[in-house]
Amino acid sequence: MSVGRQTLVVLDIDRFRAINDAFGHELGDEVLKAVALRLKALAGPDWSLGHLGEDEFGLLWSDLADLDAALARAHELLAGLRVPIEVRGARIV
Repeated sequence: MSVGRQTLVVLDIDRFRAINDAFGHELGDEVLKAVALRLKALAGPDWSLGHLGEDEFGLLWSDLADLDAALARAHELLAGLRVPIEVRGARIV
């Protein structure tokens, strides 16, 4: 069995503490769930997604062709996360 290349992408939500401070931890948890769902949809079935802690997520992809392909996928994920998230009427950018 060949393992192939693997790519690990670690994402940290900028200003997450400010979200918790402004809107409360309950809404912050909903934001984390919304981010996880968005990442899962963006990444697709070939990626393994994990919540690493507080405001960090990790995505692992096996058998990516090369570094350029990994960087292109990472940029696609970031672009998809730039779209604001709406939770309970609050628009989180």
